[in-house]
Amino acid sequence: MKSIYLLKVFFQEHRFISSFFSMAFVIYILDLVVQLAFPTTFFQEVYSLAPILKDISFAPEVWLGVVGLVLGTLIIIITIASQMIPRLIDLYMNDMPSLFFGWFIILSALHAILIVENIRPASSFLNVYILLPMSLLLVFPYVYYILRQTKPSAIIKNLYKNAGTVIKDLTKPGLKDFIEVKRNAEAFQISLLTSMNQLDNIFHSVNFKEFQAQTVRSTCELVRDFIKVKKSIPDSFFEMSEFIQQDTSFQTLSGQYKEIRDNKTFFEVKCFRLLGDAYFKFLLINSFDLASLCGSELVKIGKKVCEVDDNNLISLVLVRFNTMMRFAIKDGSSKNDPRNLYTLAYHYGKFIEQLIVSNKVDAVKQAVWYLQWYSSQVYLQSQVQKNLMFISAVLTGEMKNLLMLVYNLEWEIDTQKTLVSGFLKMDNPASGNVNTGEIILTQVLQIQVSLCLFYLEADTENSHHLSSLIIEDIHKDLKSYPKVQSEKILNDLIFQFKIQGPMFWEDTERGTSNIFYSPHTSQLATFEDKIKSLLA
Repeated sequence: MKSIYLLKVFFQEHRFISSFFSMAFVIYILDLVVQLAFPTTFFQEVYSLAPILKDISFAPEVWLGVVGLVLGTLIIIITIASQMIPRLIDLYMNDMPSLFFGWFIILSALHAILIVENIRPASSFLNVYILLPMSLLLVFPYVYYILRQTKPSAIIKNLYKNAGTVIKDLTKPGLKDFIEVKRNAEAFQISLLTSMNQLDNIFHSVNFKEFQAQTVRSTCELVRDFIKVKKSIPDSFFEMSEFIQQDTSFQTLSGQYKEIRDNKTFFEVKCFRLLGDAYFKFLLINSFDLASLCGSELVKIGKKVCEVDDNNLISLVLVRFNTMMRFAIKDGSSKNDPRNLYTLAYHYGKFIEQLIVSNKVDAVKQAVWYLQWYSSQVYLQSQVQKNLMFISAVLTGEMKNLLMLVYNLEWEIDTQKTLVSGFLKMDNPASGNVNTGEIILTQVLQIQVSLCLFYLEADTENSHHLSSLIIEDIHKDLKSYPKVQSEKILNDLIFQFKIQGPMFWEDTERGTSNIFYSPHTSQLATFEDKIKSLLA
């Protein structure tokens, strides 16, 4: 295995010379085969019947025309395409089909010059009646191949394939000793990160949404592929080599080199930073669907991380979601537009669902605290940009769905109480940050009541404990208002539940689902009686 791989590496590192000798060997073998297959007497009989076939003096000129046509077309296509796609020439200097075809026509032309005197009839026959027609027939398919390969989608696909091959090679048992050598491990790192940087270059150079989306998907899919096989990769691959430290994504992370090395996360850190840059760019250009794609892909990575049970990567995914939340809050406050926050909150909630299903209790507690903190930040921004107030309700709605899932999975009651306590702080998000007094956000309160109705519908000992927590908190909030006003707030809440349906009457970034709808309105009377008895 090691010998085969070393041969493969040598061939790839010396593609230009290797392809030359390979094609020269093929043409030499073809020449020998034709000589053995057709004796000299055969050609003497053919030339006696058709003497014109003996004249091959035109062959070198025709071959030079073919060479000029192919190389000229190749130079024009790549030069034009390089204006839009950076480092395209680097890619095609290593393109094996191009190298083989280029050497094929050049060596065939040289072969024609060498046999122009027609000393060996078999060689003349091979060149003029086999190699020349073959080259003419292959010219158009080759030009078509080059045109197709210069498409950004094809380049992205090839870069993804190359990086995927490197990841697969890292896991081969026969190469473990080879990778343990520092120089060899760094060669793998260079190959992998170079592909990622080329993907990033294409992303920032191409403005078409289709190709930008393909770049994001390819980057995130490589992360998932890497995470899946990471435990099979030798430790030497995760050293912070000089090449990694000089990479633009790591030059400001010098204080974290040891942590990245110990956690074996340099590749994930690299890709997450690229994903964060992509998300920030989508926010700047108001590309809501592509910004949502970044959140969706991060959820898929989070799911894979939970499957392999890697707590370090779970922390990294949480940090990336938090970073994207910060970007989205700044974008929403500057534009007074909550759409990106709306969709990102949904994706964040989906990732926390994966944590819940995977029974990551500590990570869930931390993530719920993050949601509570970002709700506070959104509330502060909404004092200036009123449209952002709705996001506090959205984050509360995500927490409600998570708490319902936690209850259905029968987590410990103390853990559920802790999570519900954090949930109940969402109706006063500015508490502790600014001196605002008791503030009731009616939309948040409506979602809290919705969770209370869910617990009342469950009708178990644990659900009664949890519903009591919510009712006591709502009672505390209502009590801060005059009795007439608190009764009005309560009546308005109950009325809203009676008229709300599962479908919203407009299409939003999440479709037509209504986050304020509750299917447990049969418990409204019970809830109302409990609240009024406390207010009496």
